[in-house]
Amino acid sequence: MSLIQRRIQENAVMSRAMAWAVMLLALSAWTPVSAHTGLPAPVPPPVPELMGQKFLRGAANVTTAWAEIPKQIYARTADGHPILGPLWGLFDGIGMTFVRVSAGVFELGSFFVPLPRDYEPLLQPAYVWQTELHDRADDHDHPQ
Repeated sequence: MSLIQRRIQENAVMSRAMAWAVMLLALSAWTPVSAHTGLPAPVPPPVPELMGQKFLRGAANVTTAWAEIPKQIYARTADGHPILGPLWGLFDGIGMTFVRVSAGVFELGSFFVPLPRDYEPLLQPAYVWQTELHDRADDHDHPQ
């Protein structure tokens, strides 16, 4: 075997080794984060459960939307407006009642479609009885 042929063969072997190294590096970077932390990957709830939650959330919002009126009256009055708070709260409550009923009707009619993304609530807070700064991790309806 000539010197040139041996160099070509050595370069081919090196090229294959580099290709394998690059592929292994890419695959190791692609592994899920939970594989590196030792924690199990979170399992999303099954789709029928998410659909049911969306349907029930829509039904709850349609039937309890009227509670936005006293909630907004209280919130505007507690903001430090003892005279104008009840009036602003009344108008805010009427507006939010309309918004919550509309969102509830949308969720009832589209509970089988993953809109918004992954059946997330259309409104925040998802229910009228939740606070405005509701964190989903604190939600007792969705245990982690």
